[in-house]
Amino acid sequence: MNSLALAALIILLLNPGDLFNPGFLLSFSAVIAIVTLYPPMARYISRWKIKSGIVKYLLLFFSVSFAAQIGTLPFTLLYFHKLSLVALIANLIVIPLIGFIVGLGIMTLIAGSVFYFLGISYASANEFLSFLLFSFVRLMGRYEYAFISIQKFSLFDSVLFYSAAFLIALFWKRLTNWKSKLIFSLLTVSILFTGFKIDDEDLMPDNKLSVLAVDVGQGDAILIKFPYGKTALIDGGNATQFFDNGERILIPLLDYLGIDKIDYGFITHADADHYKGYLALIEKKRVKQIFKPTPDFNVDSDNELENAIRSNNIPVKYFGKSFLKIDGVRLYILNDTTNYIFSTFSMNDRSGVLKLVFGNISFLFTGDSGIKAEKYFLNNYGSFLKSNVLKAGHHGSKTSSSENFIDTVEPEYVVISAGVVNFFNHPSPEIIDRFNSKGIKILRTDHSGGILLQSDGCTIKNINWKKE
Repeated sequence: MNSLALAALIILLLNPGDLFNPGFLLSFSAVIAIVTLYPPMARYISRWKIKSGIVKYLLLFFSVSFAAQIGTLPFTLLYFHKLSLVALIANLIVIPLIGFIVGLGIMTLIAGSVFYFLGISYASANEFLSFLLFSFVRLMGRYEYAFISIQKFSLFDSVLFYSAAFLIALFWKRLTNWKSKLIFSLLTVSILFTGFKIDDEDLMPDNKLSVLAVDVGQGDAILIKFPYGKTALIDGGNATQFFDNGERILIPLLDYLGIDKIDYGFITHADADHYKGYLALIEKKRVKQIFKPTPDFNVDSDNELENAIRSNNIPVKYFGKSFLKIDGVRLYILNDTTNYIFSTFSMNDRSGVLKLVFGNISFLFTGDSGIKAEKYFLNNYGSFLKSNVLKAGHHGSKTSSSENFIDTVEPEYVVISAGVVNFFNHPSPEIIDRFNSKGIKILRTDHSGGILLQSDGCTIKNINWKKE
């Protein structure tokens, strides 16, 4: 324990921020748990007087893995929200294999500095073992049975967990028989699970309209929860070979919020930063139906989107002048795809434009609509465009948010979804000045991360979800 404390001290002196690094917390909690829990486990196993050396070794090895999993459990749930059901079995192969890989890595460095060919041989063997390791881990973790999803686990819950473990360790020896130990354990666990609920907060509660502009970098994704539980998602951000907003942001967010499927999926247009992240939700059947512009089969991205929707048998409807009534909220689709004018618009200007009306409060979502589309909507809808909240067109670009359009909408808030220091320099300083000059409150995902607005139909509240 002294050696462990010294190692932690040296690391934190060099970089104090590592105290909040998941790798630091997982590593040290694992070793502390092994140091404290493994010896009594080993003594208990030795009392069984097992004759088979292999069985005894496997039990002892299993105990090491079990101790590490207990120690790291709170941080695993806190950072990854998953309780592994296969880790104990998998570690029987993974840990020894990692030992070989580390050893071969050291030998590669030593041998390679003297004999180049020998270093290549060790490195090749190590590459093969690493391939086996990752293949085995992917195999064990690919199925739903591999883990239980536990979403709402906080730092407070972690403190409770370690406190309960400390109490059990403190009083265990003082309990004289198995009945008292069983009762004590059950009571402790019951109190623990009750305590886990104390700080649980419903981020998007019932009886309110919640609109969350998700931080998906340079792109759009807006999650809506209606007063009685129905949900909608407008756009899904981008997905590249390096980062998929659907896999890495939206699906974990839906899991955290307890949303199994999106009831109403809206894709404003087939630009990558609006539809690519949606593909993961489509492939995993996490959306019940999709609304989008009429397809343009001359555009590859639109073909990809249409193929994904069709191959996964997701019902699709194309934007037309209409409205939906969802949980007491009216959702208006303002595009009229039957109008020939839309065929002359660019893809951005054909973006789906939606208006939500809940009581006296309204939201206007404009996708990437530019000034040309804004003129069309001004001519066809006029004062109906007036809304309390405007999602700025095209990430705050100067190609959108014209003076006449802003004066007609008269928003109290404008939401701008843009990436931090993005390539396009969105939002435009000119547009920011325009909003500021009109006294409009500007909310930006590149400054604040996700933006959560809630309404009871009479007022709007900007929720500081980071403190919820």
